[in-house]
Amino acid sequence: MEPLPAQSVRIRDVAARAGVGVGTVSRVLNGHAHVAEPTRIKVEAAIAALRYRPSTVARNLSLGRTLAIGVVVPFLTSQSAVVRLRGVVEALAASPYDLALIDVESKFGAVGPSTCSTGPTACS
Repeated sequence: MEPLPAQSVRIRDVAARAGVGVGTVSRVLNGHAHVAEPTRIKVEAAIAALRYRPSTVARNLSLGRTLAIGVVVPFLTSQSAVVRLRGVVEALAASPYDLALIDVESKFGAVGPSTCSTGPTACS
């Protein structure tokens, strides 16, 4: 597995390198036919040079969907929970969905009066 870059390359970085707009990069990434071949080649070269990988999170947010399945697990140390999680992971492997795993034993998942209904980032 390759190490992640120190700072993520964004679509606007690709656009700047190729000398085009963000919309043009988006059209190339989505395979639209209305991009001139020389422009497509420039954009693809910039993508390769910068080792750009589209963010599935950003794409899904722009489309108004998450494509995430949340699983709340009571005990990650329990063999039963691990076996079930393997099944979930295997089922999701062939799908476009990502897994969001929450351990109720963790600081942010702990059940009790300090639990926030809006998520851990809203808790103080």
